[in-house]
Amino acid sequence: ELRGRPAMAAAPAAAEAAAPASSDRKRPRAFTNDLAAMLFGFGGDREPDPETTDLLEEVVMEFVAELMEQAVAASHKPGRVRVEDVLFTLRKHPRFWARARELLVLKREIEEAKRRTQGEEAPPTAFEEHGRLQPGEGLAAAPGEDVELHTEDEINM
Repeated sequence: ELRGRPAMAAAPAAAEAAAPASSDRKRPRAFTNDLAAMLFGFGGDREPDPETTDLLEEVVMEFVAELMEQAVAASHKPGRVRVEDVLFTLRKHPRFWARARELLVLKREIEEAKRRTQGEEAPPTAFEEHGRLQPGEGLAAAPGEDVELHTEDEINM
């Protein structure tokens, strides 16, 4: 969906085109168990059809690969992708960006809670040090590029 095409519309065509290729090559399935659990959580069978999870995994992997390609292109250091690069890539997709930001905030809170239980003080994150990500604001622009800032209310609409 990053290039403007809806993921669900591309799924049937991808399934037909990818079916022979996926059976020819053996590739590790990284998300099969998670996707099966998600399908069950959304009302599907406890043991979904393997073809269903394979198709979903292929769509997810394609999305992640495309996202990473775009993040690499947005990166200022060739061959190195930072969190900021991924967030910058997601800037035009408010829901994806908001969810990624939410997960980063949750990760930070978990790290802080672990440090508090161990009696350590949490070091500031790159976002906190550079003031790039403040509560209630959107992502700051990459150097030399203007990006419109959004409040959390605008993003969650």
